[in-house]
Amino acid sequence: MVATTPVDRLTPGDHACLTFTDPEERLDILAAFVAAGQARNERIICFTDAPDADGLRAELLDRGLEAGGELTVAGSDRLWGSGTGPDAGTMVELLARELAQADRDGRAGLRITADMCWAARPQANAEQLLVFESEVGRLFAAGRLTAICQYDRESFDPVTLAYAARVHPRTVAATVYHEDPVLRICRQHVPPGVRVAASSTTRGPTC
Repeated sequence: MVATTPVDRLTPGDHACLTFTDPEERLDILAAFVAAGQARNERIICFTDAPDADGLRAELLDRGLEAGGELTVAGSDRLWGSGTGPDAGTMVELLARELAQADRDGRAGLRITADMCWAARPQANAEQLLVFESEVGRLFAAGRLTAICQYDRESFDPVTLAYAARVHPRTVAATVYHEDPVLRICRQHVPPGVRVAASSTTRGPTC
């Protein structure tokens, strides 16, 4: 069984999967992941579909993170550069180049978070997702790359979600203190606190 790990316990070399339904919970986990990379002087790249790059950058800043030179927020299409669409080999090569650049810049390592919803686009080749997740694993061997691949449960079928969980050595999840059909209480990382998410018949998420 794949280990479930709080985001603040990921260590260099970890390749983790995050499946989510709550956008706020996802953003909190991403903020904690970025904050840990900044504390370690790592190069950090966030590839995102939704929100877009400007939206995700704003969300991270709203949570008190610094927009330093070590942090890049980019659209998912940057993963395959000038190509016509997602290509697993191109994406793995780009991450290898970014890892080498982090080394040349004197960074402690490279930290990547990638929104995988590009694979759910109508024009995407689903096989590229399978190849990417399989081939990218070799980049973690030196212990200088840390990554979270994000899967929105609303965008992927159960078979793809099961595959994603199986090929990642770790799964990231929120620390939940209480959960029932009406109320979910979990840890909030950035800023530190507790998140309370009630059903739509009562009230929305609060901190």
